[in-house]
Amino acid sequence: MKDAEPDFVADVMRDPHVWECVREDGVARDEVGPDAQYTYLRVGDAGFMMFRRIDGVAWEVHVALRRGAGAVDQVYRDCLAEMQRRGVQQFIAPIPEWNRAALLLARRFGFRRIGEIERRAIRDGKHYPLILMGCDDEFRSEGS
Repeated sequence: MKDAEPDFVADVMRDPHVWECVREDGVARDEVGPDAQYTYLRVGDAGFMMFRRIDGVAWEVHVALRRGAGAVDQVYRDCLAEMQRRGVQQFIAPIPEWNRAALLLARRFGFRRIGEIERRAIRDGKHYPLILMGCDDEFRSEGS
């Protein structure tokens, strides 16, 4: 597992499929790119997972994979395992309510709903909750 280069991160975030999943009002597609607060782990040419330290044990996690990325379960498992090797004990995934695929993926790996921030995400002029999904140091995938 290697860190993703800034140009690669920007390219994936601007991919039409990825952009449709993450876009919010007030953010232009050509303005998105890597943020120095995050660690980006590259997943071949398919995309990346990004992590940001919240406190001494918890890290925020996001996934950005292009359509047809392939073995999503293995990618997810490998990235989380790499971050555990780096000392992460807890993952928190803030997911806009409209991103059903991300919510299902998080649940499949043992994340559970731990909270909600009302009216946090805005899309097409409508406010949506930001669903907080959490997972302690053990994660899983279906069948494992």
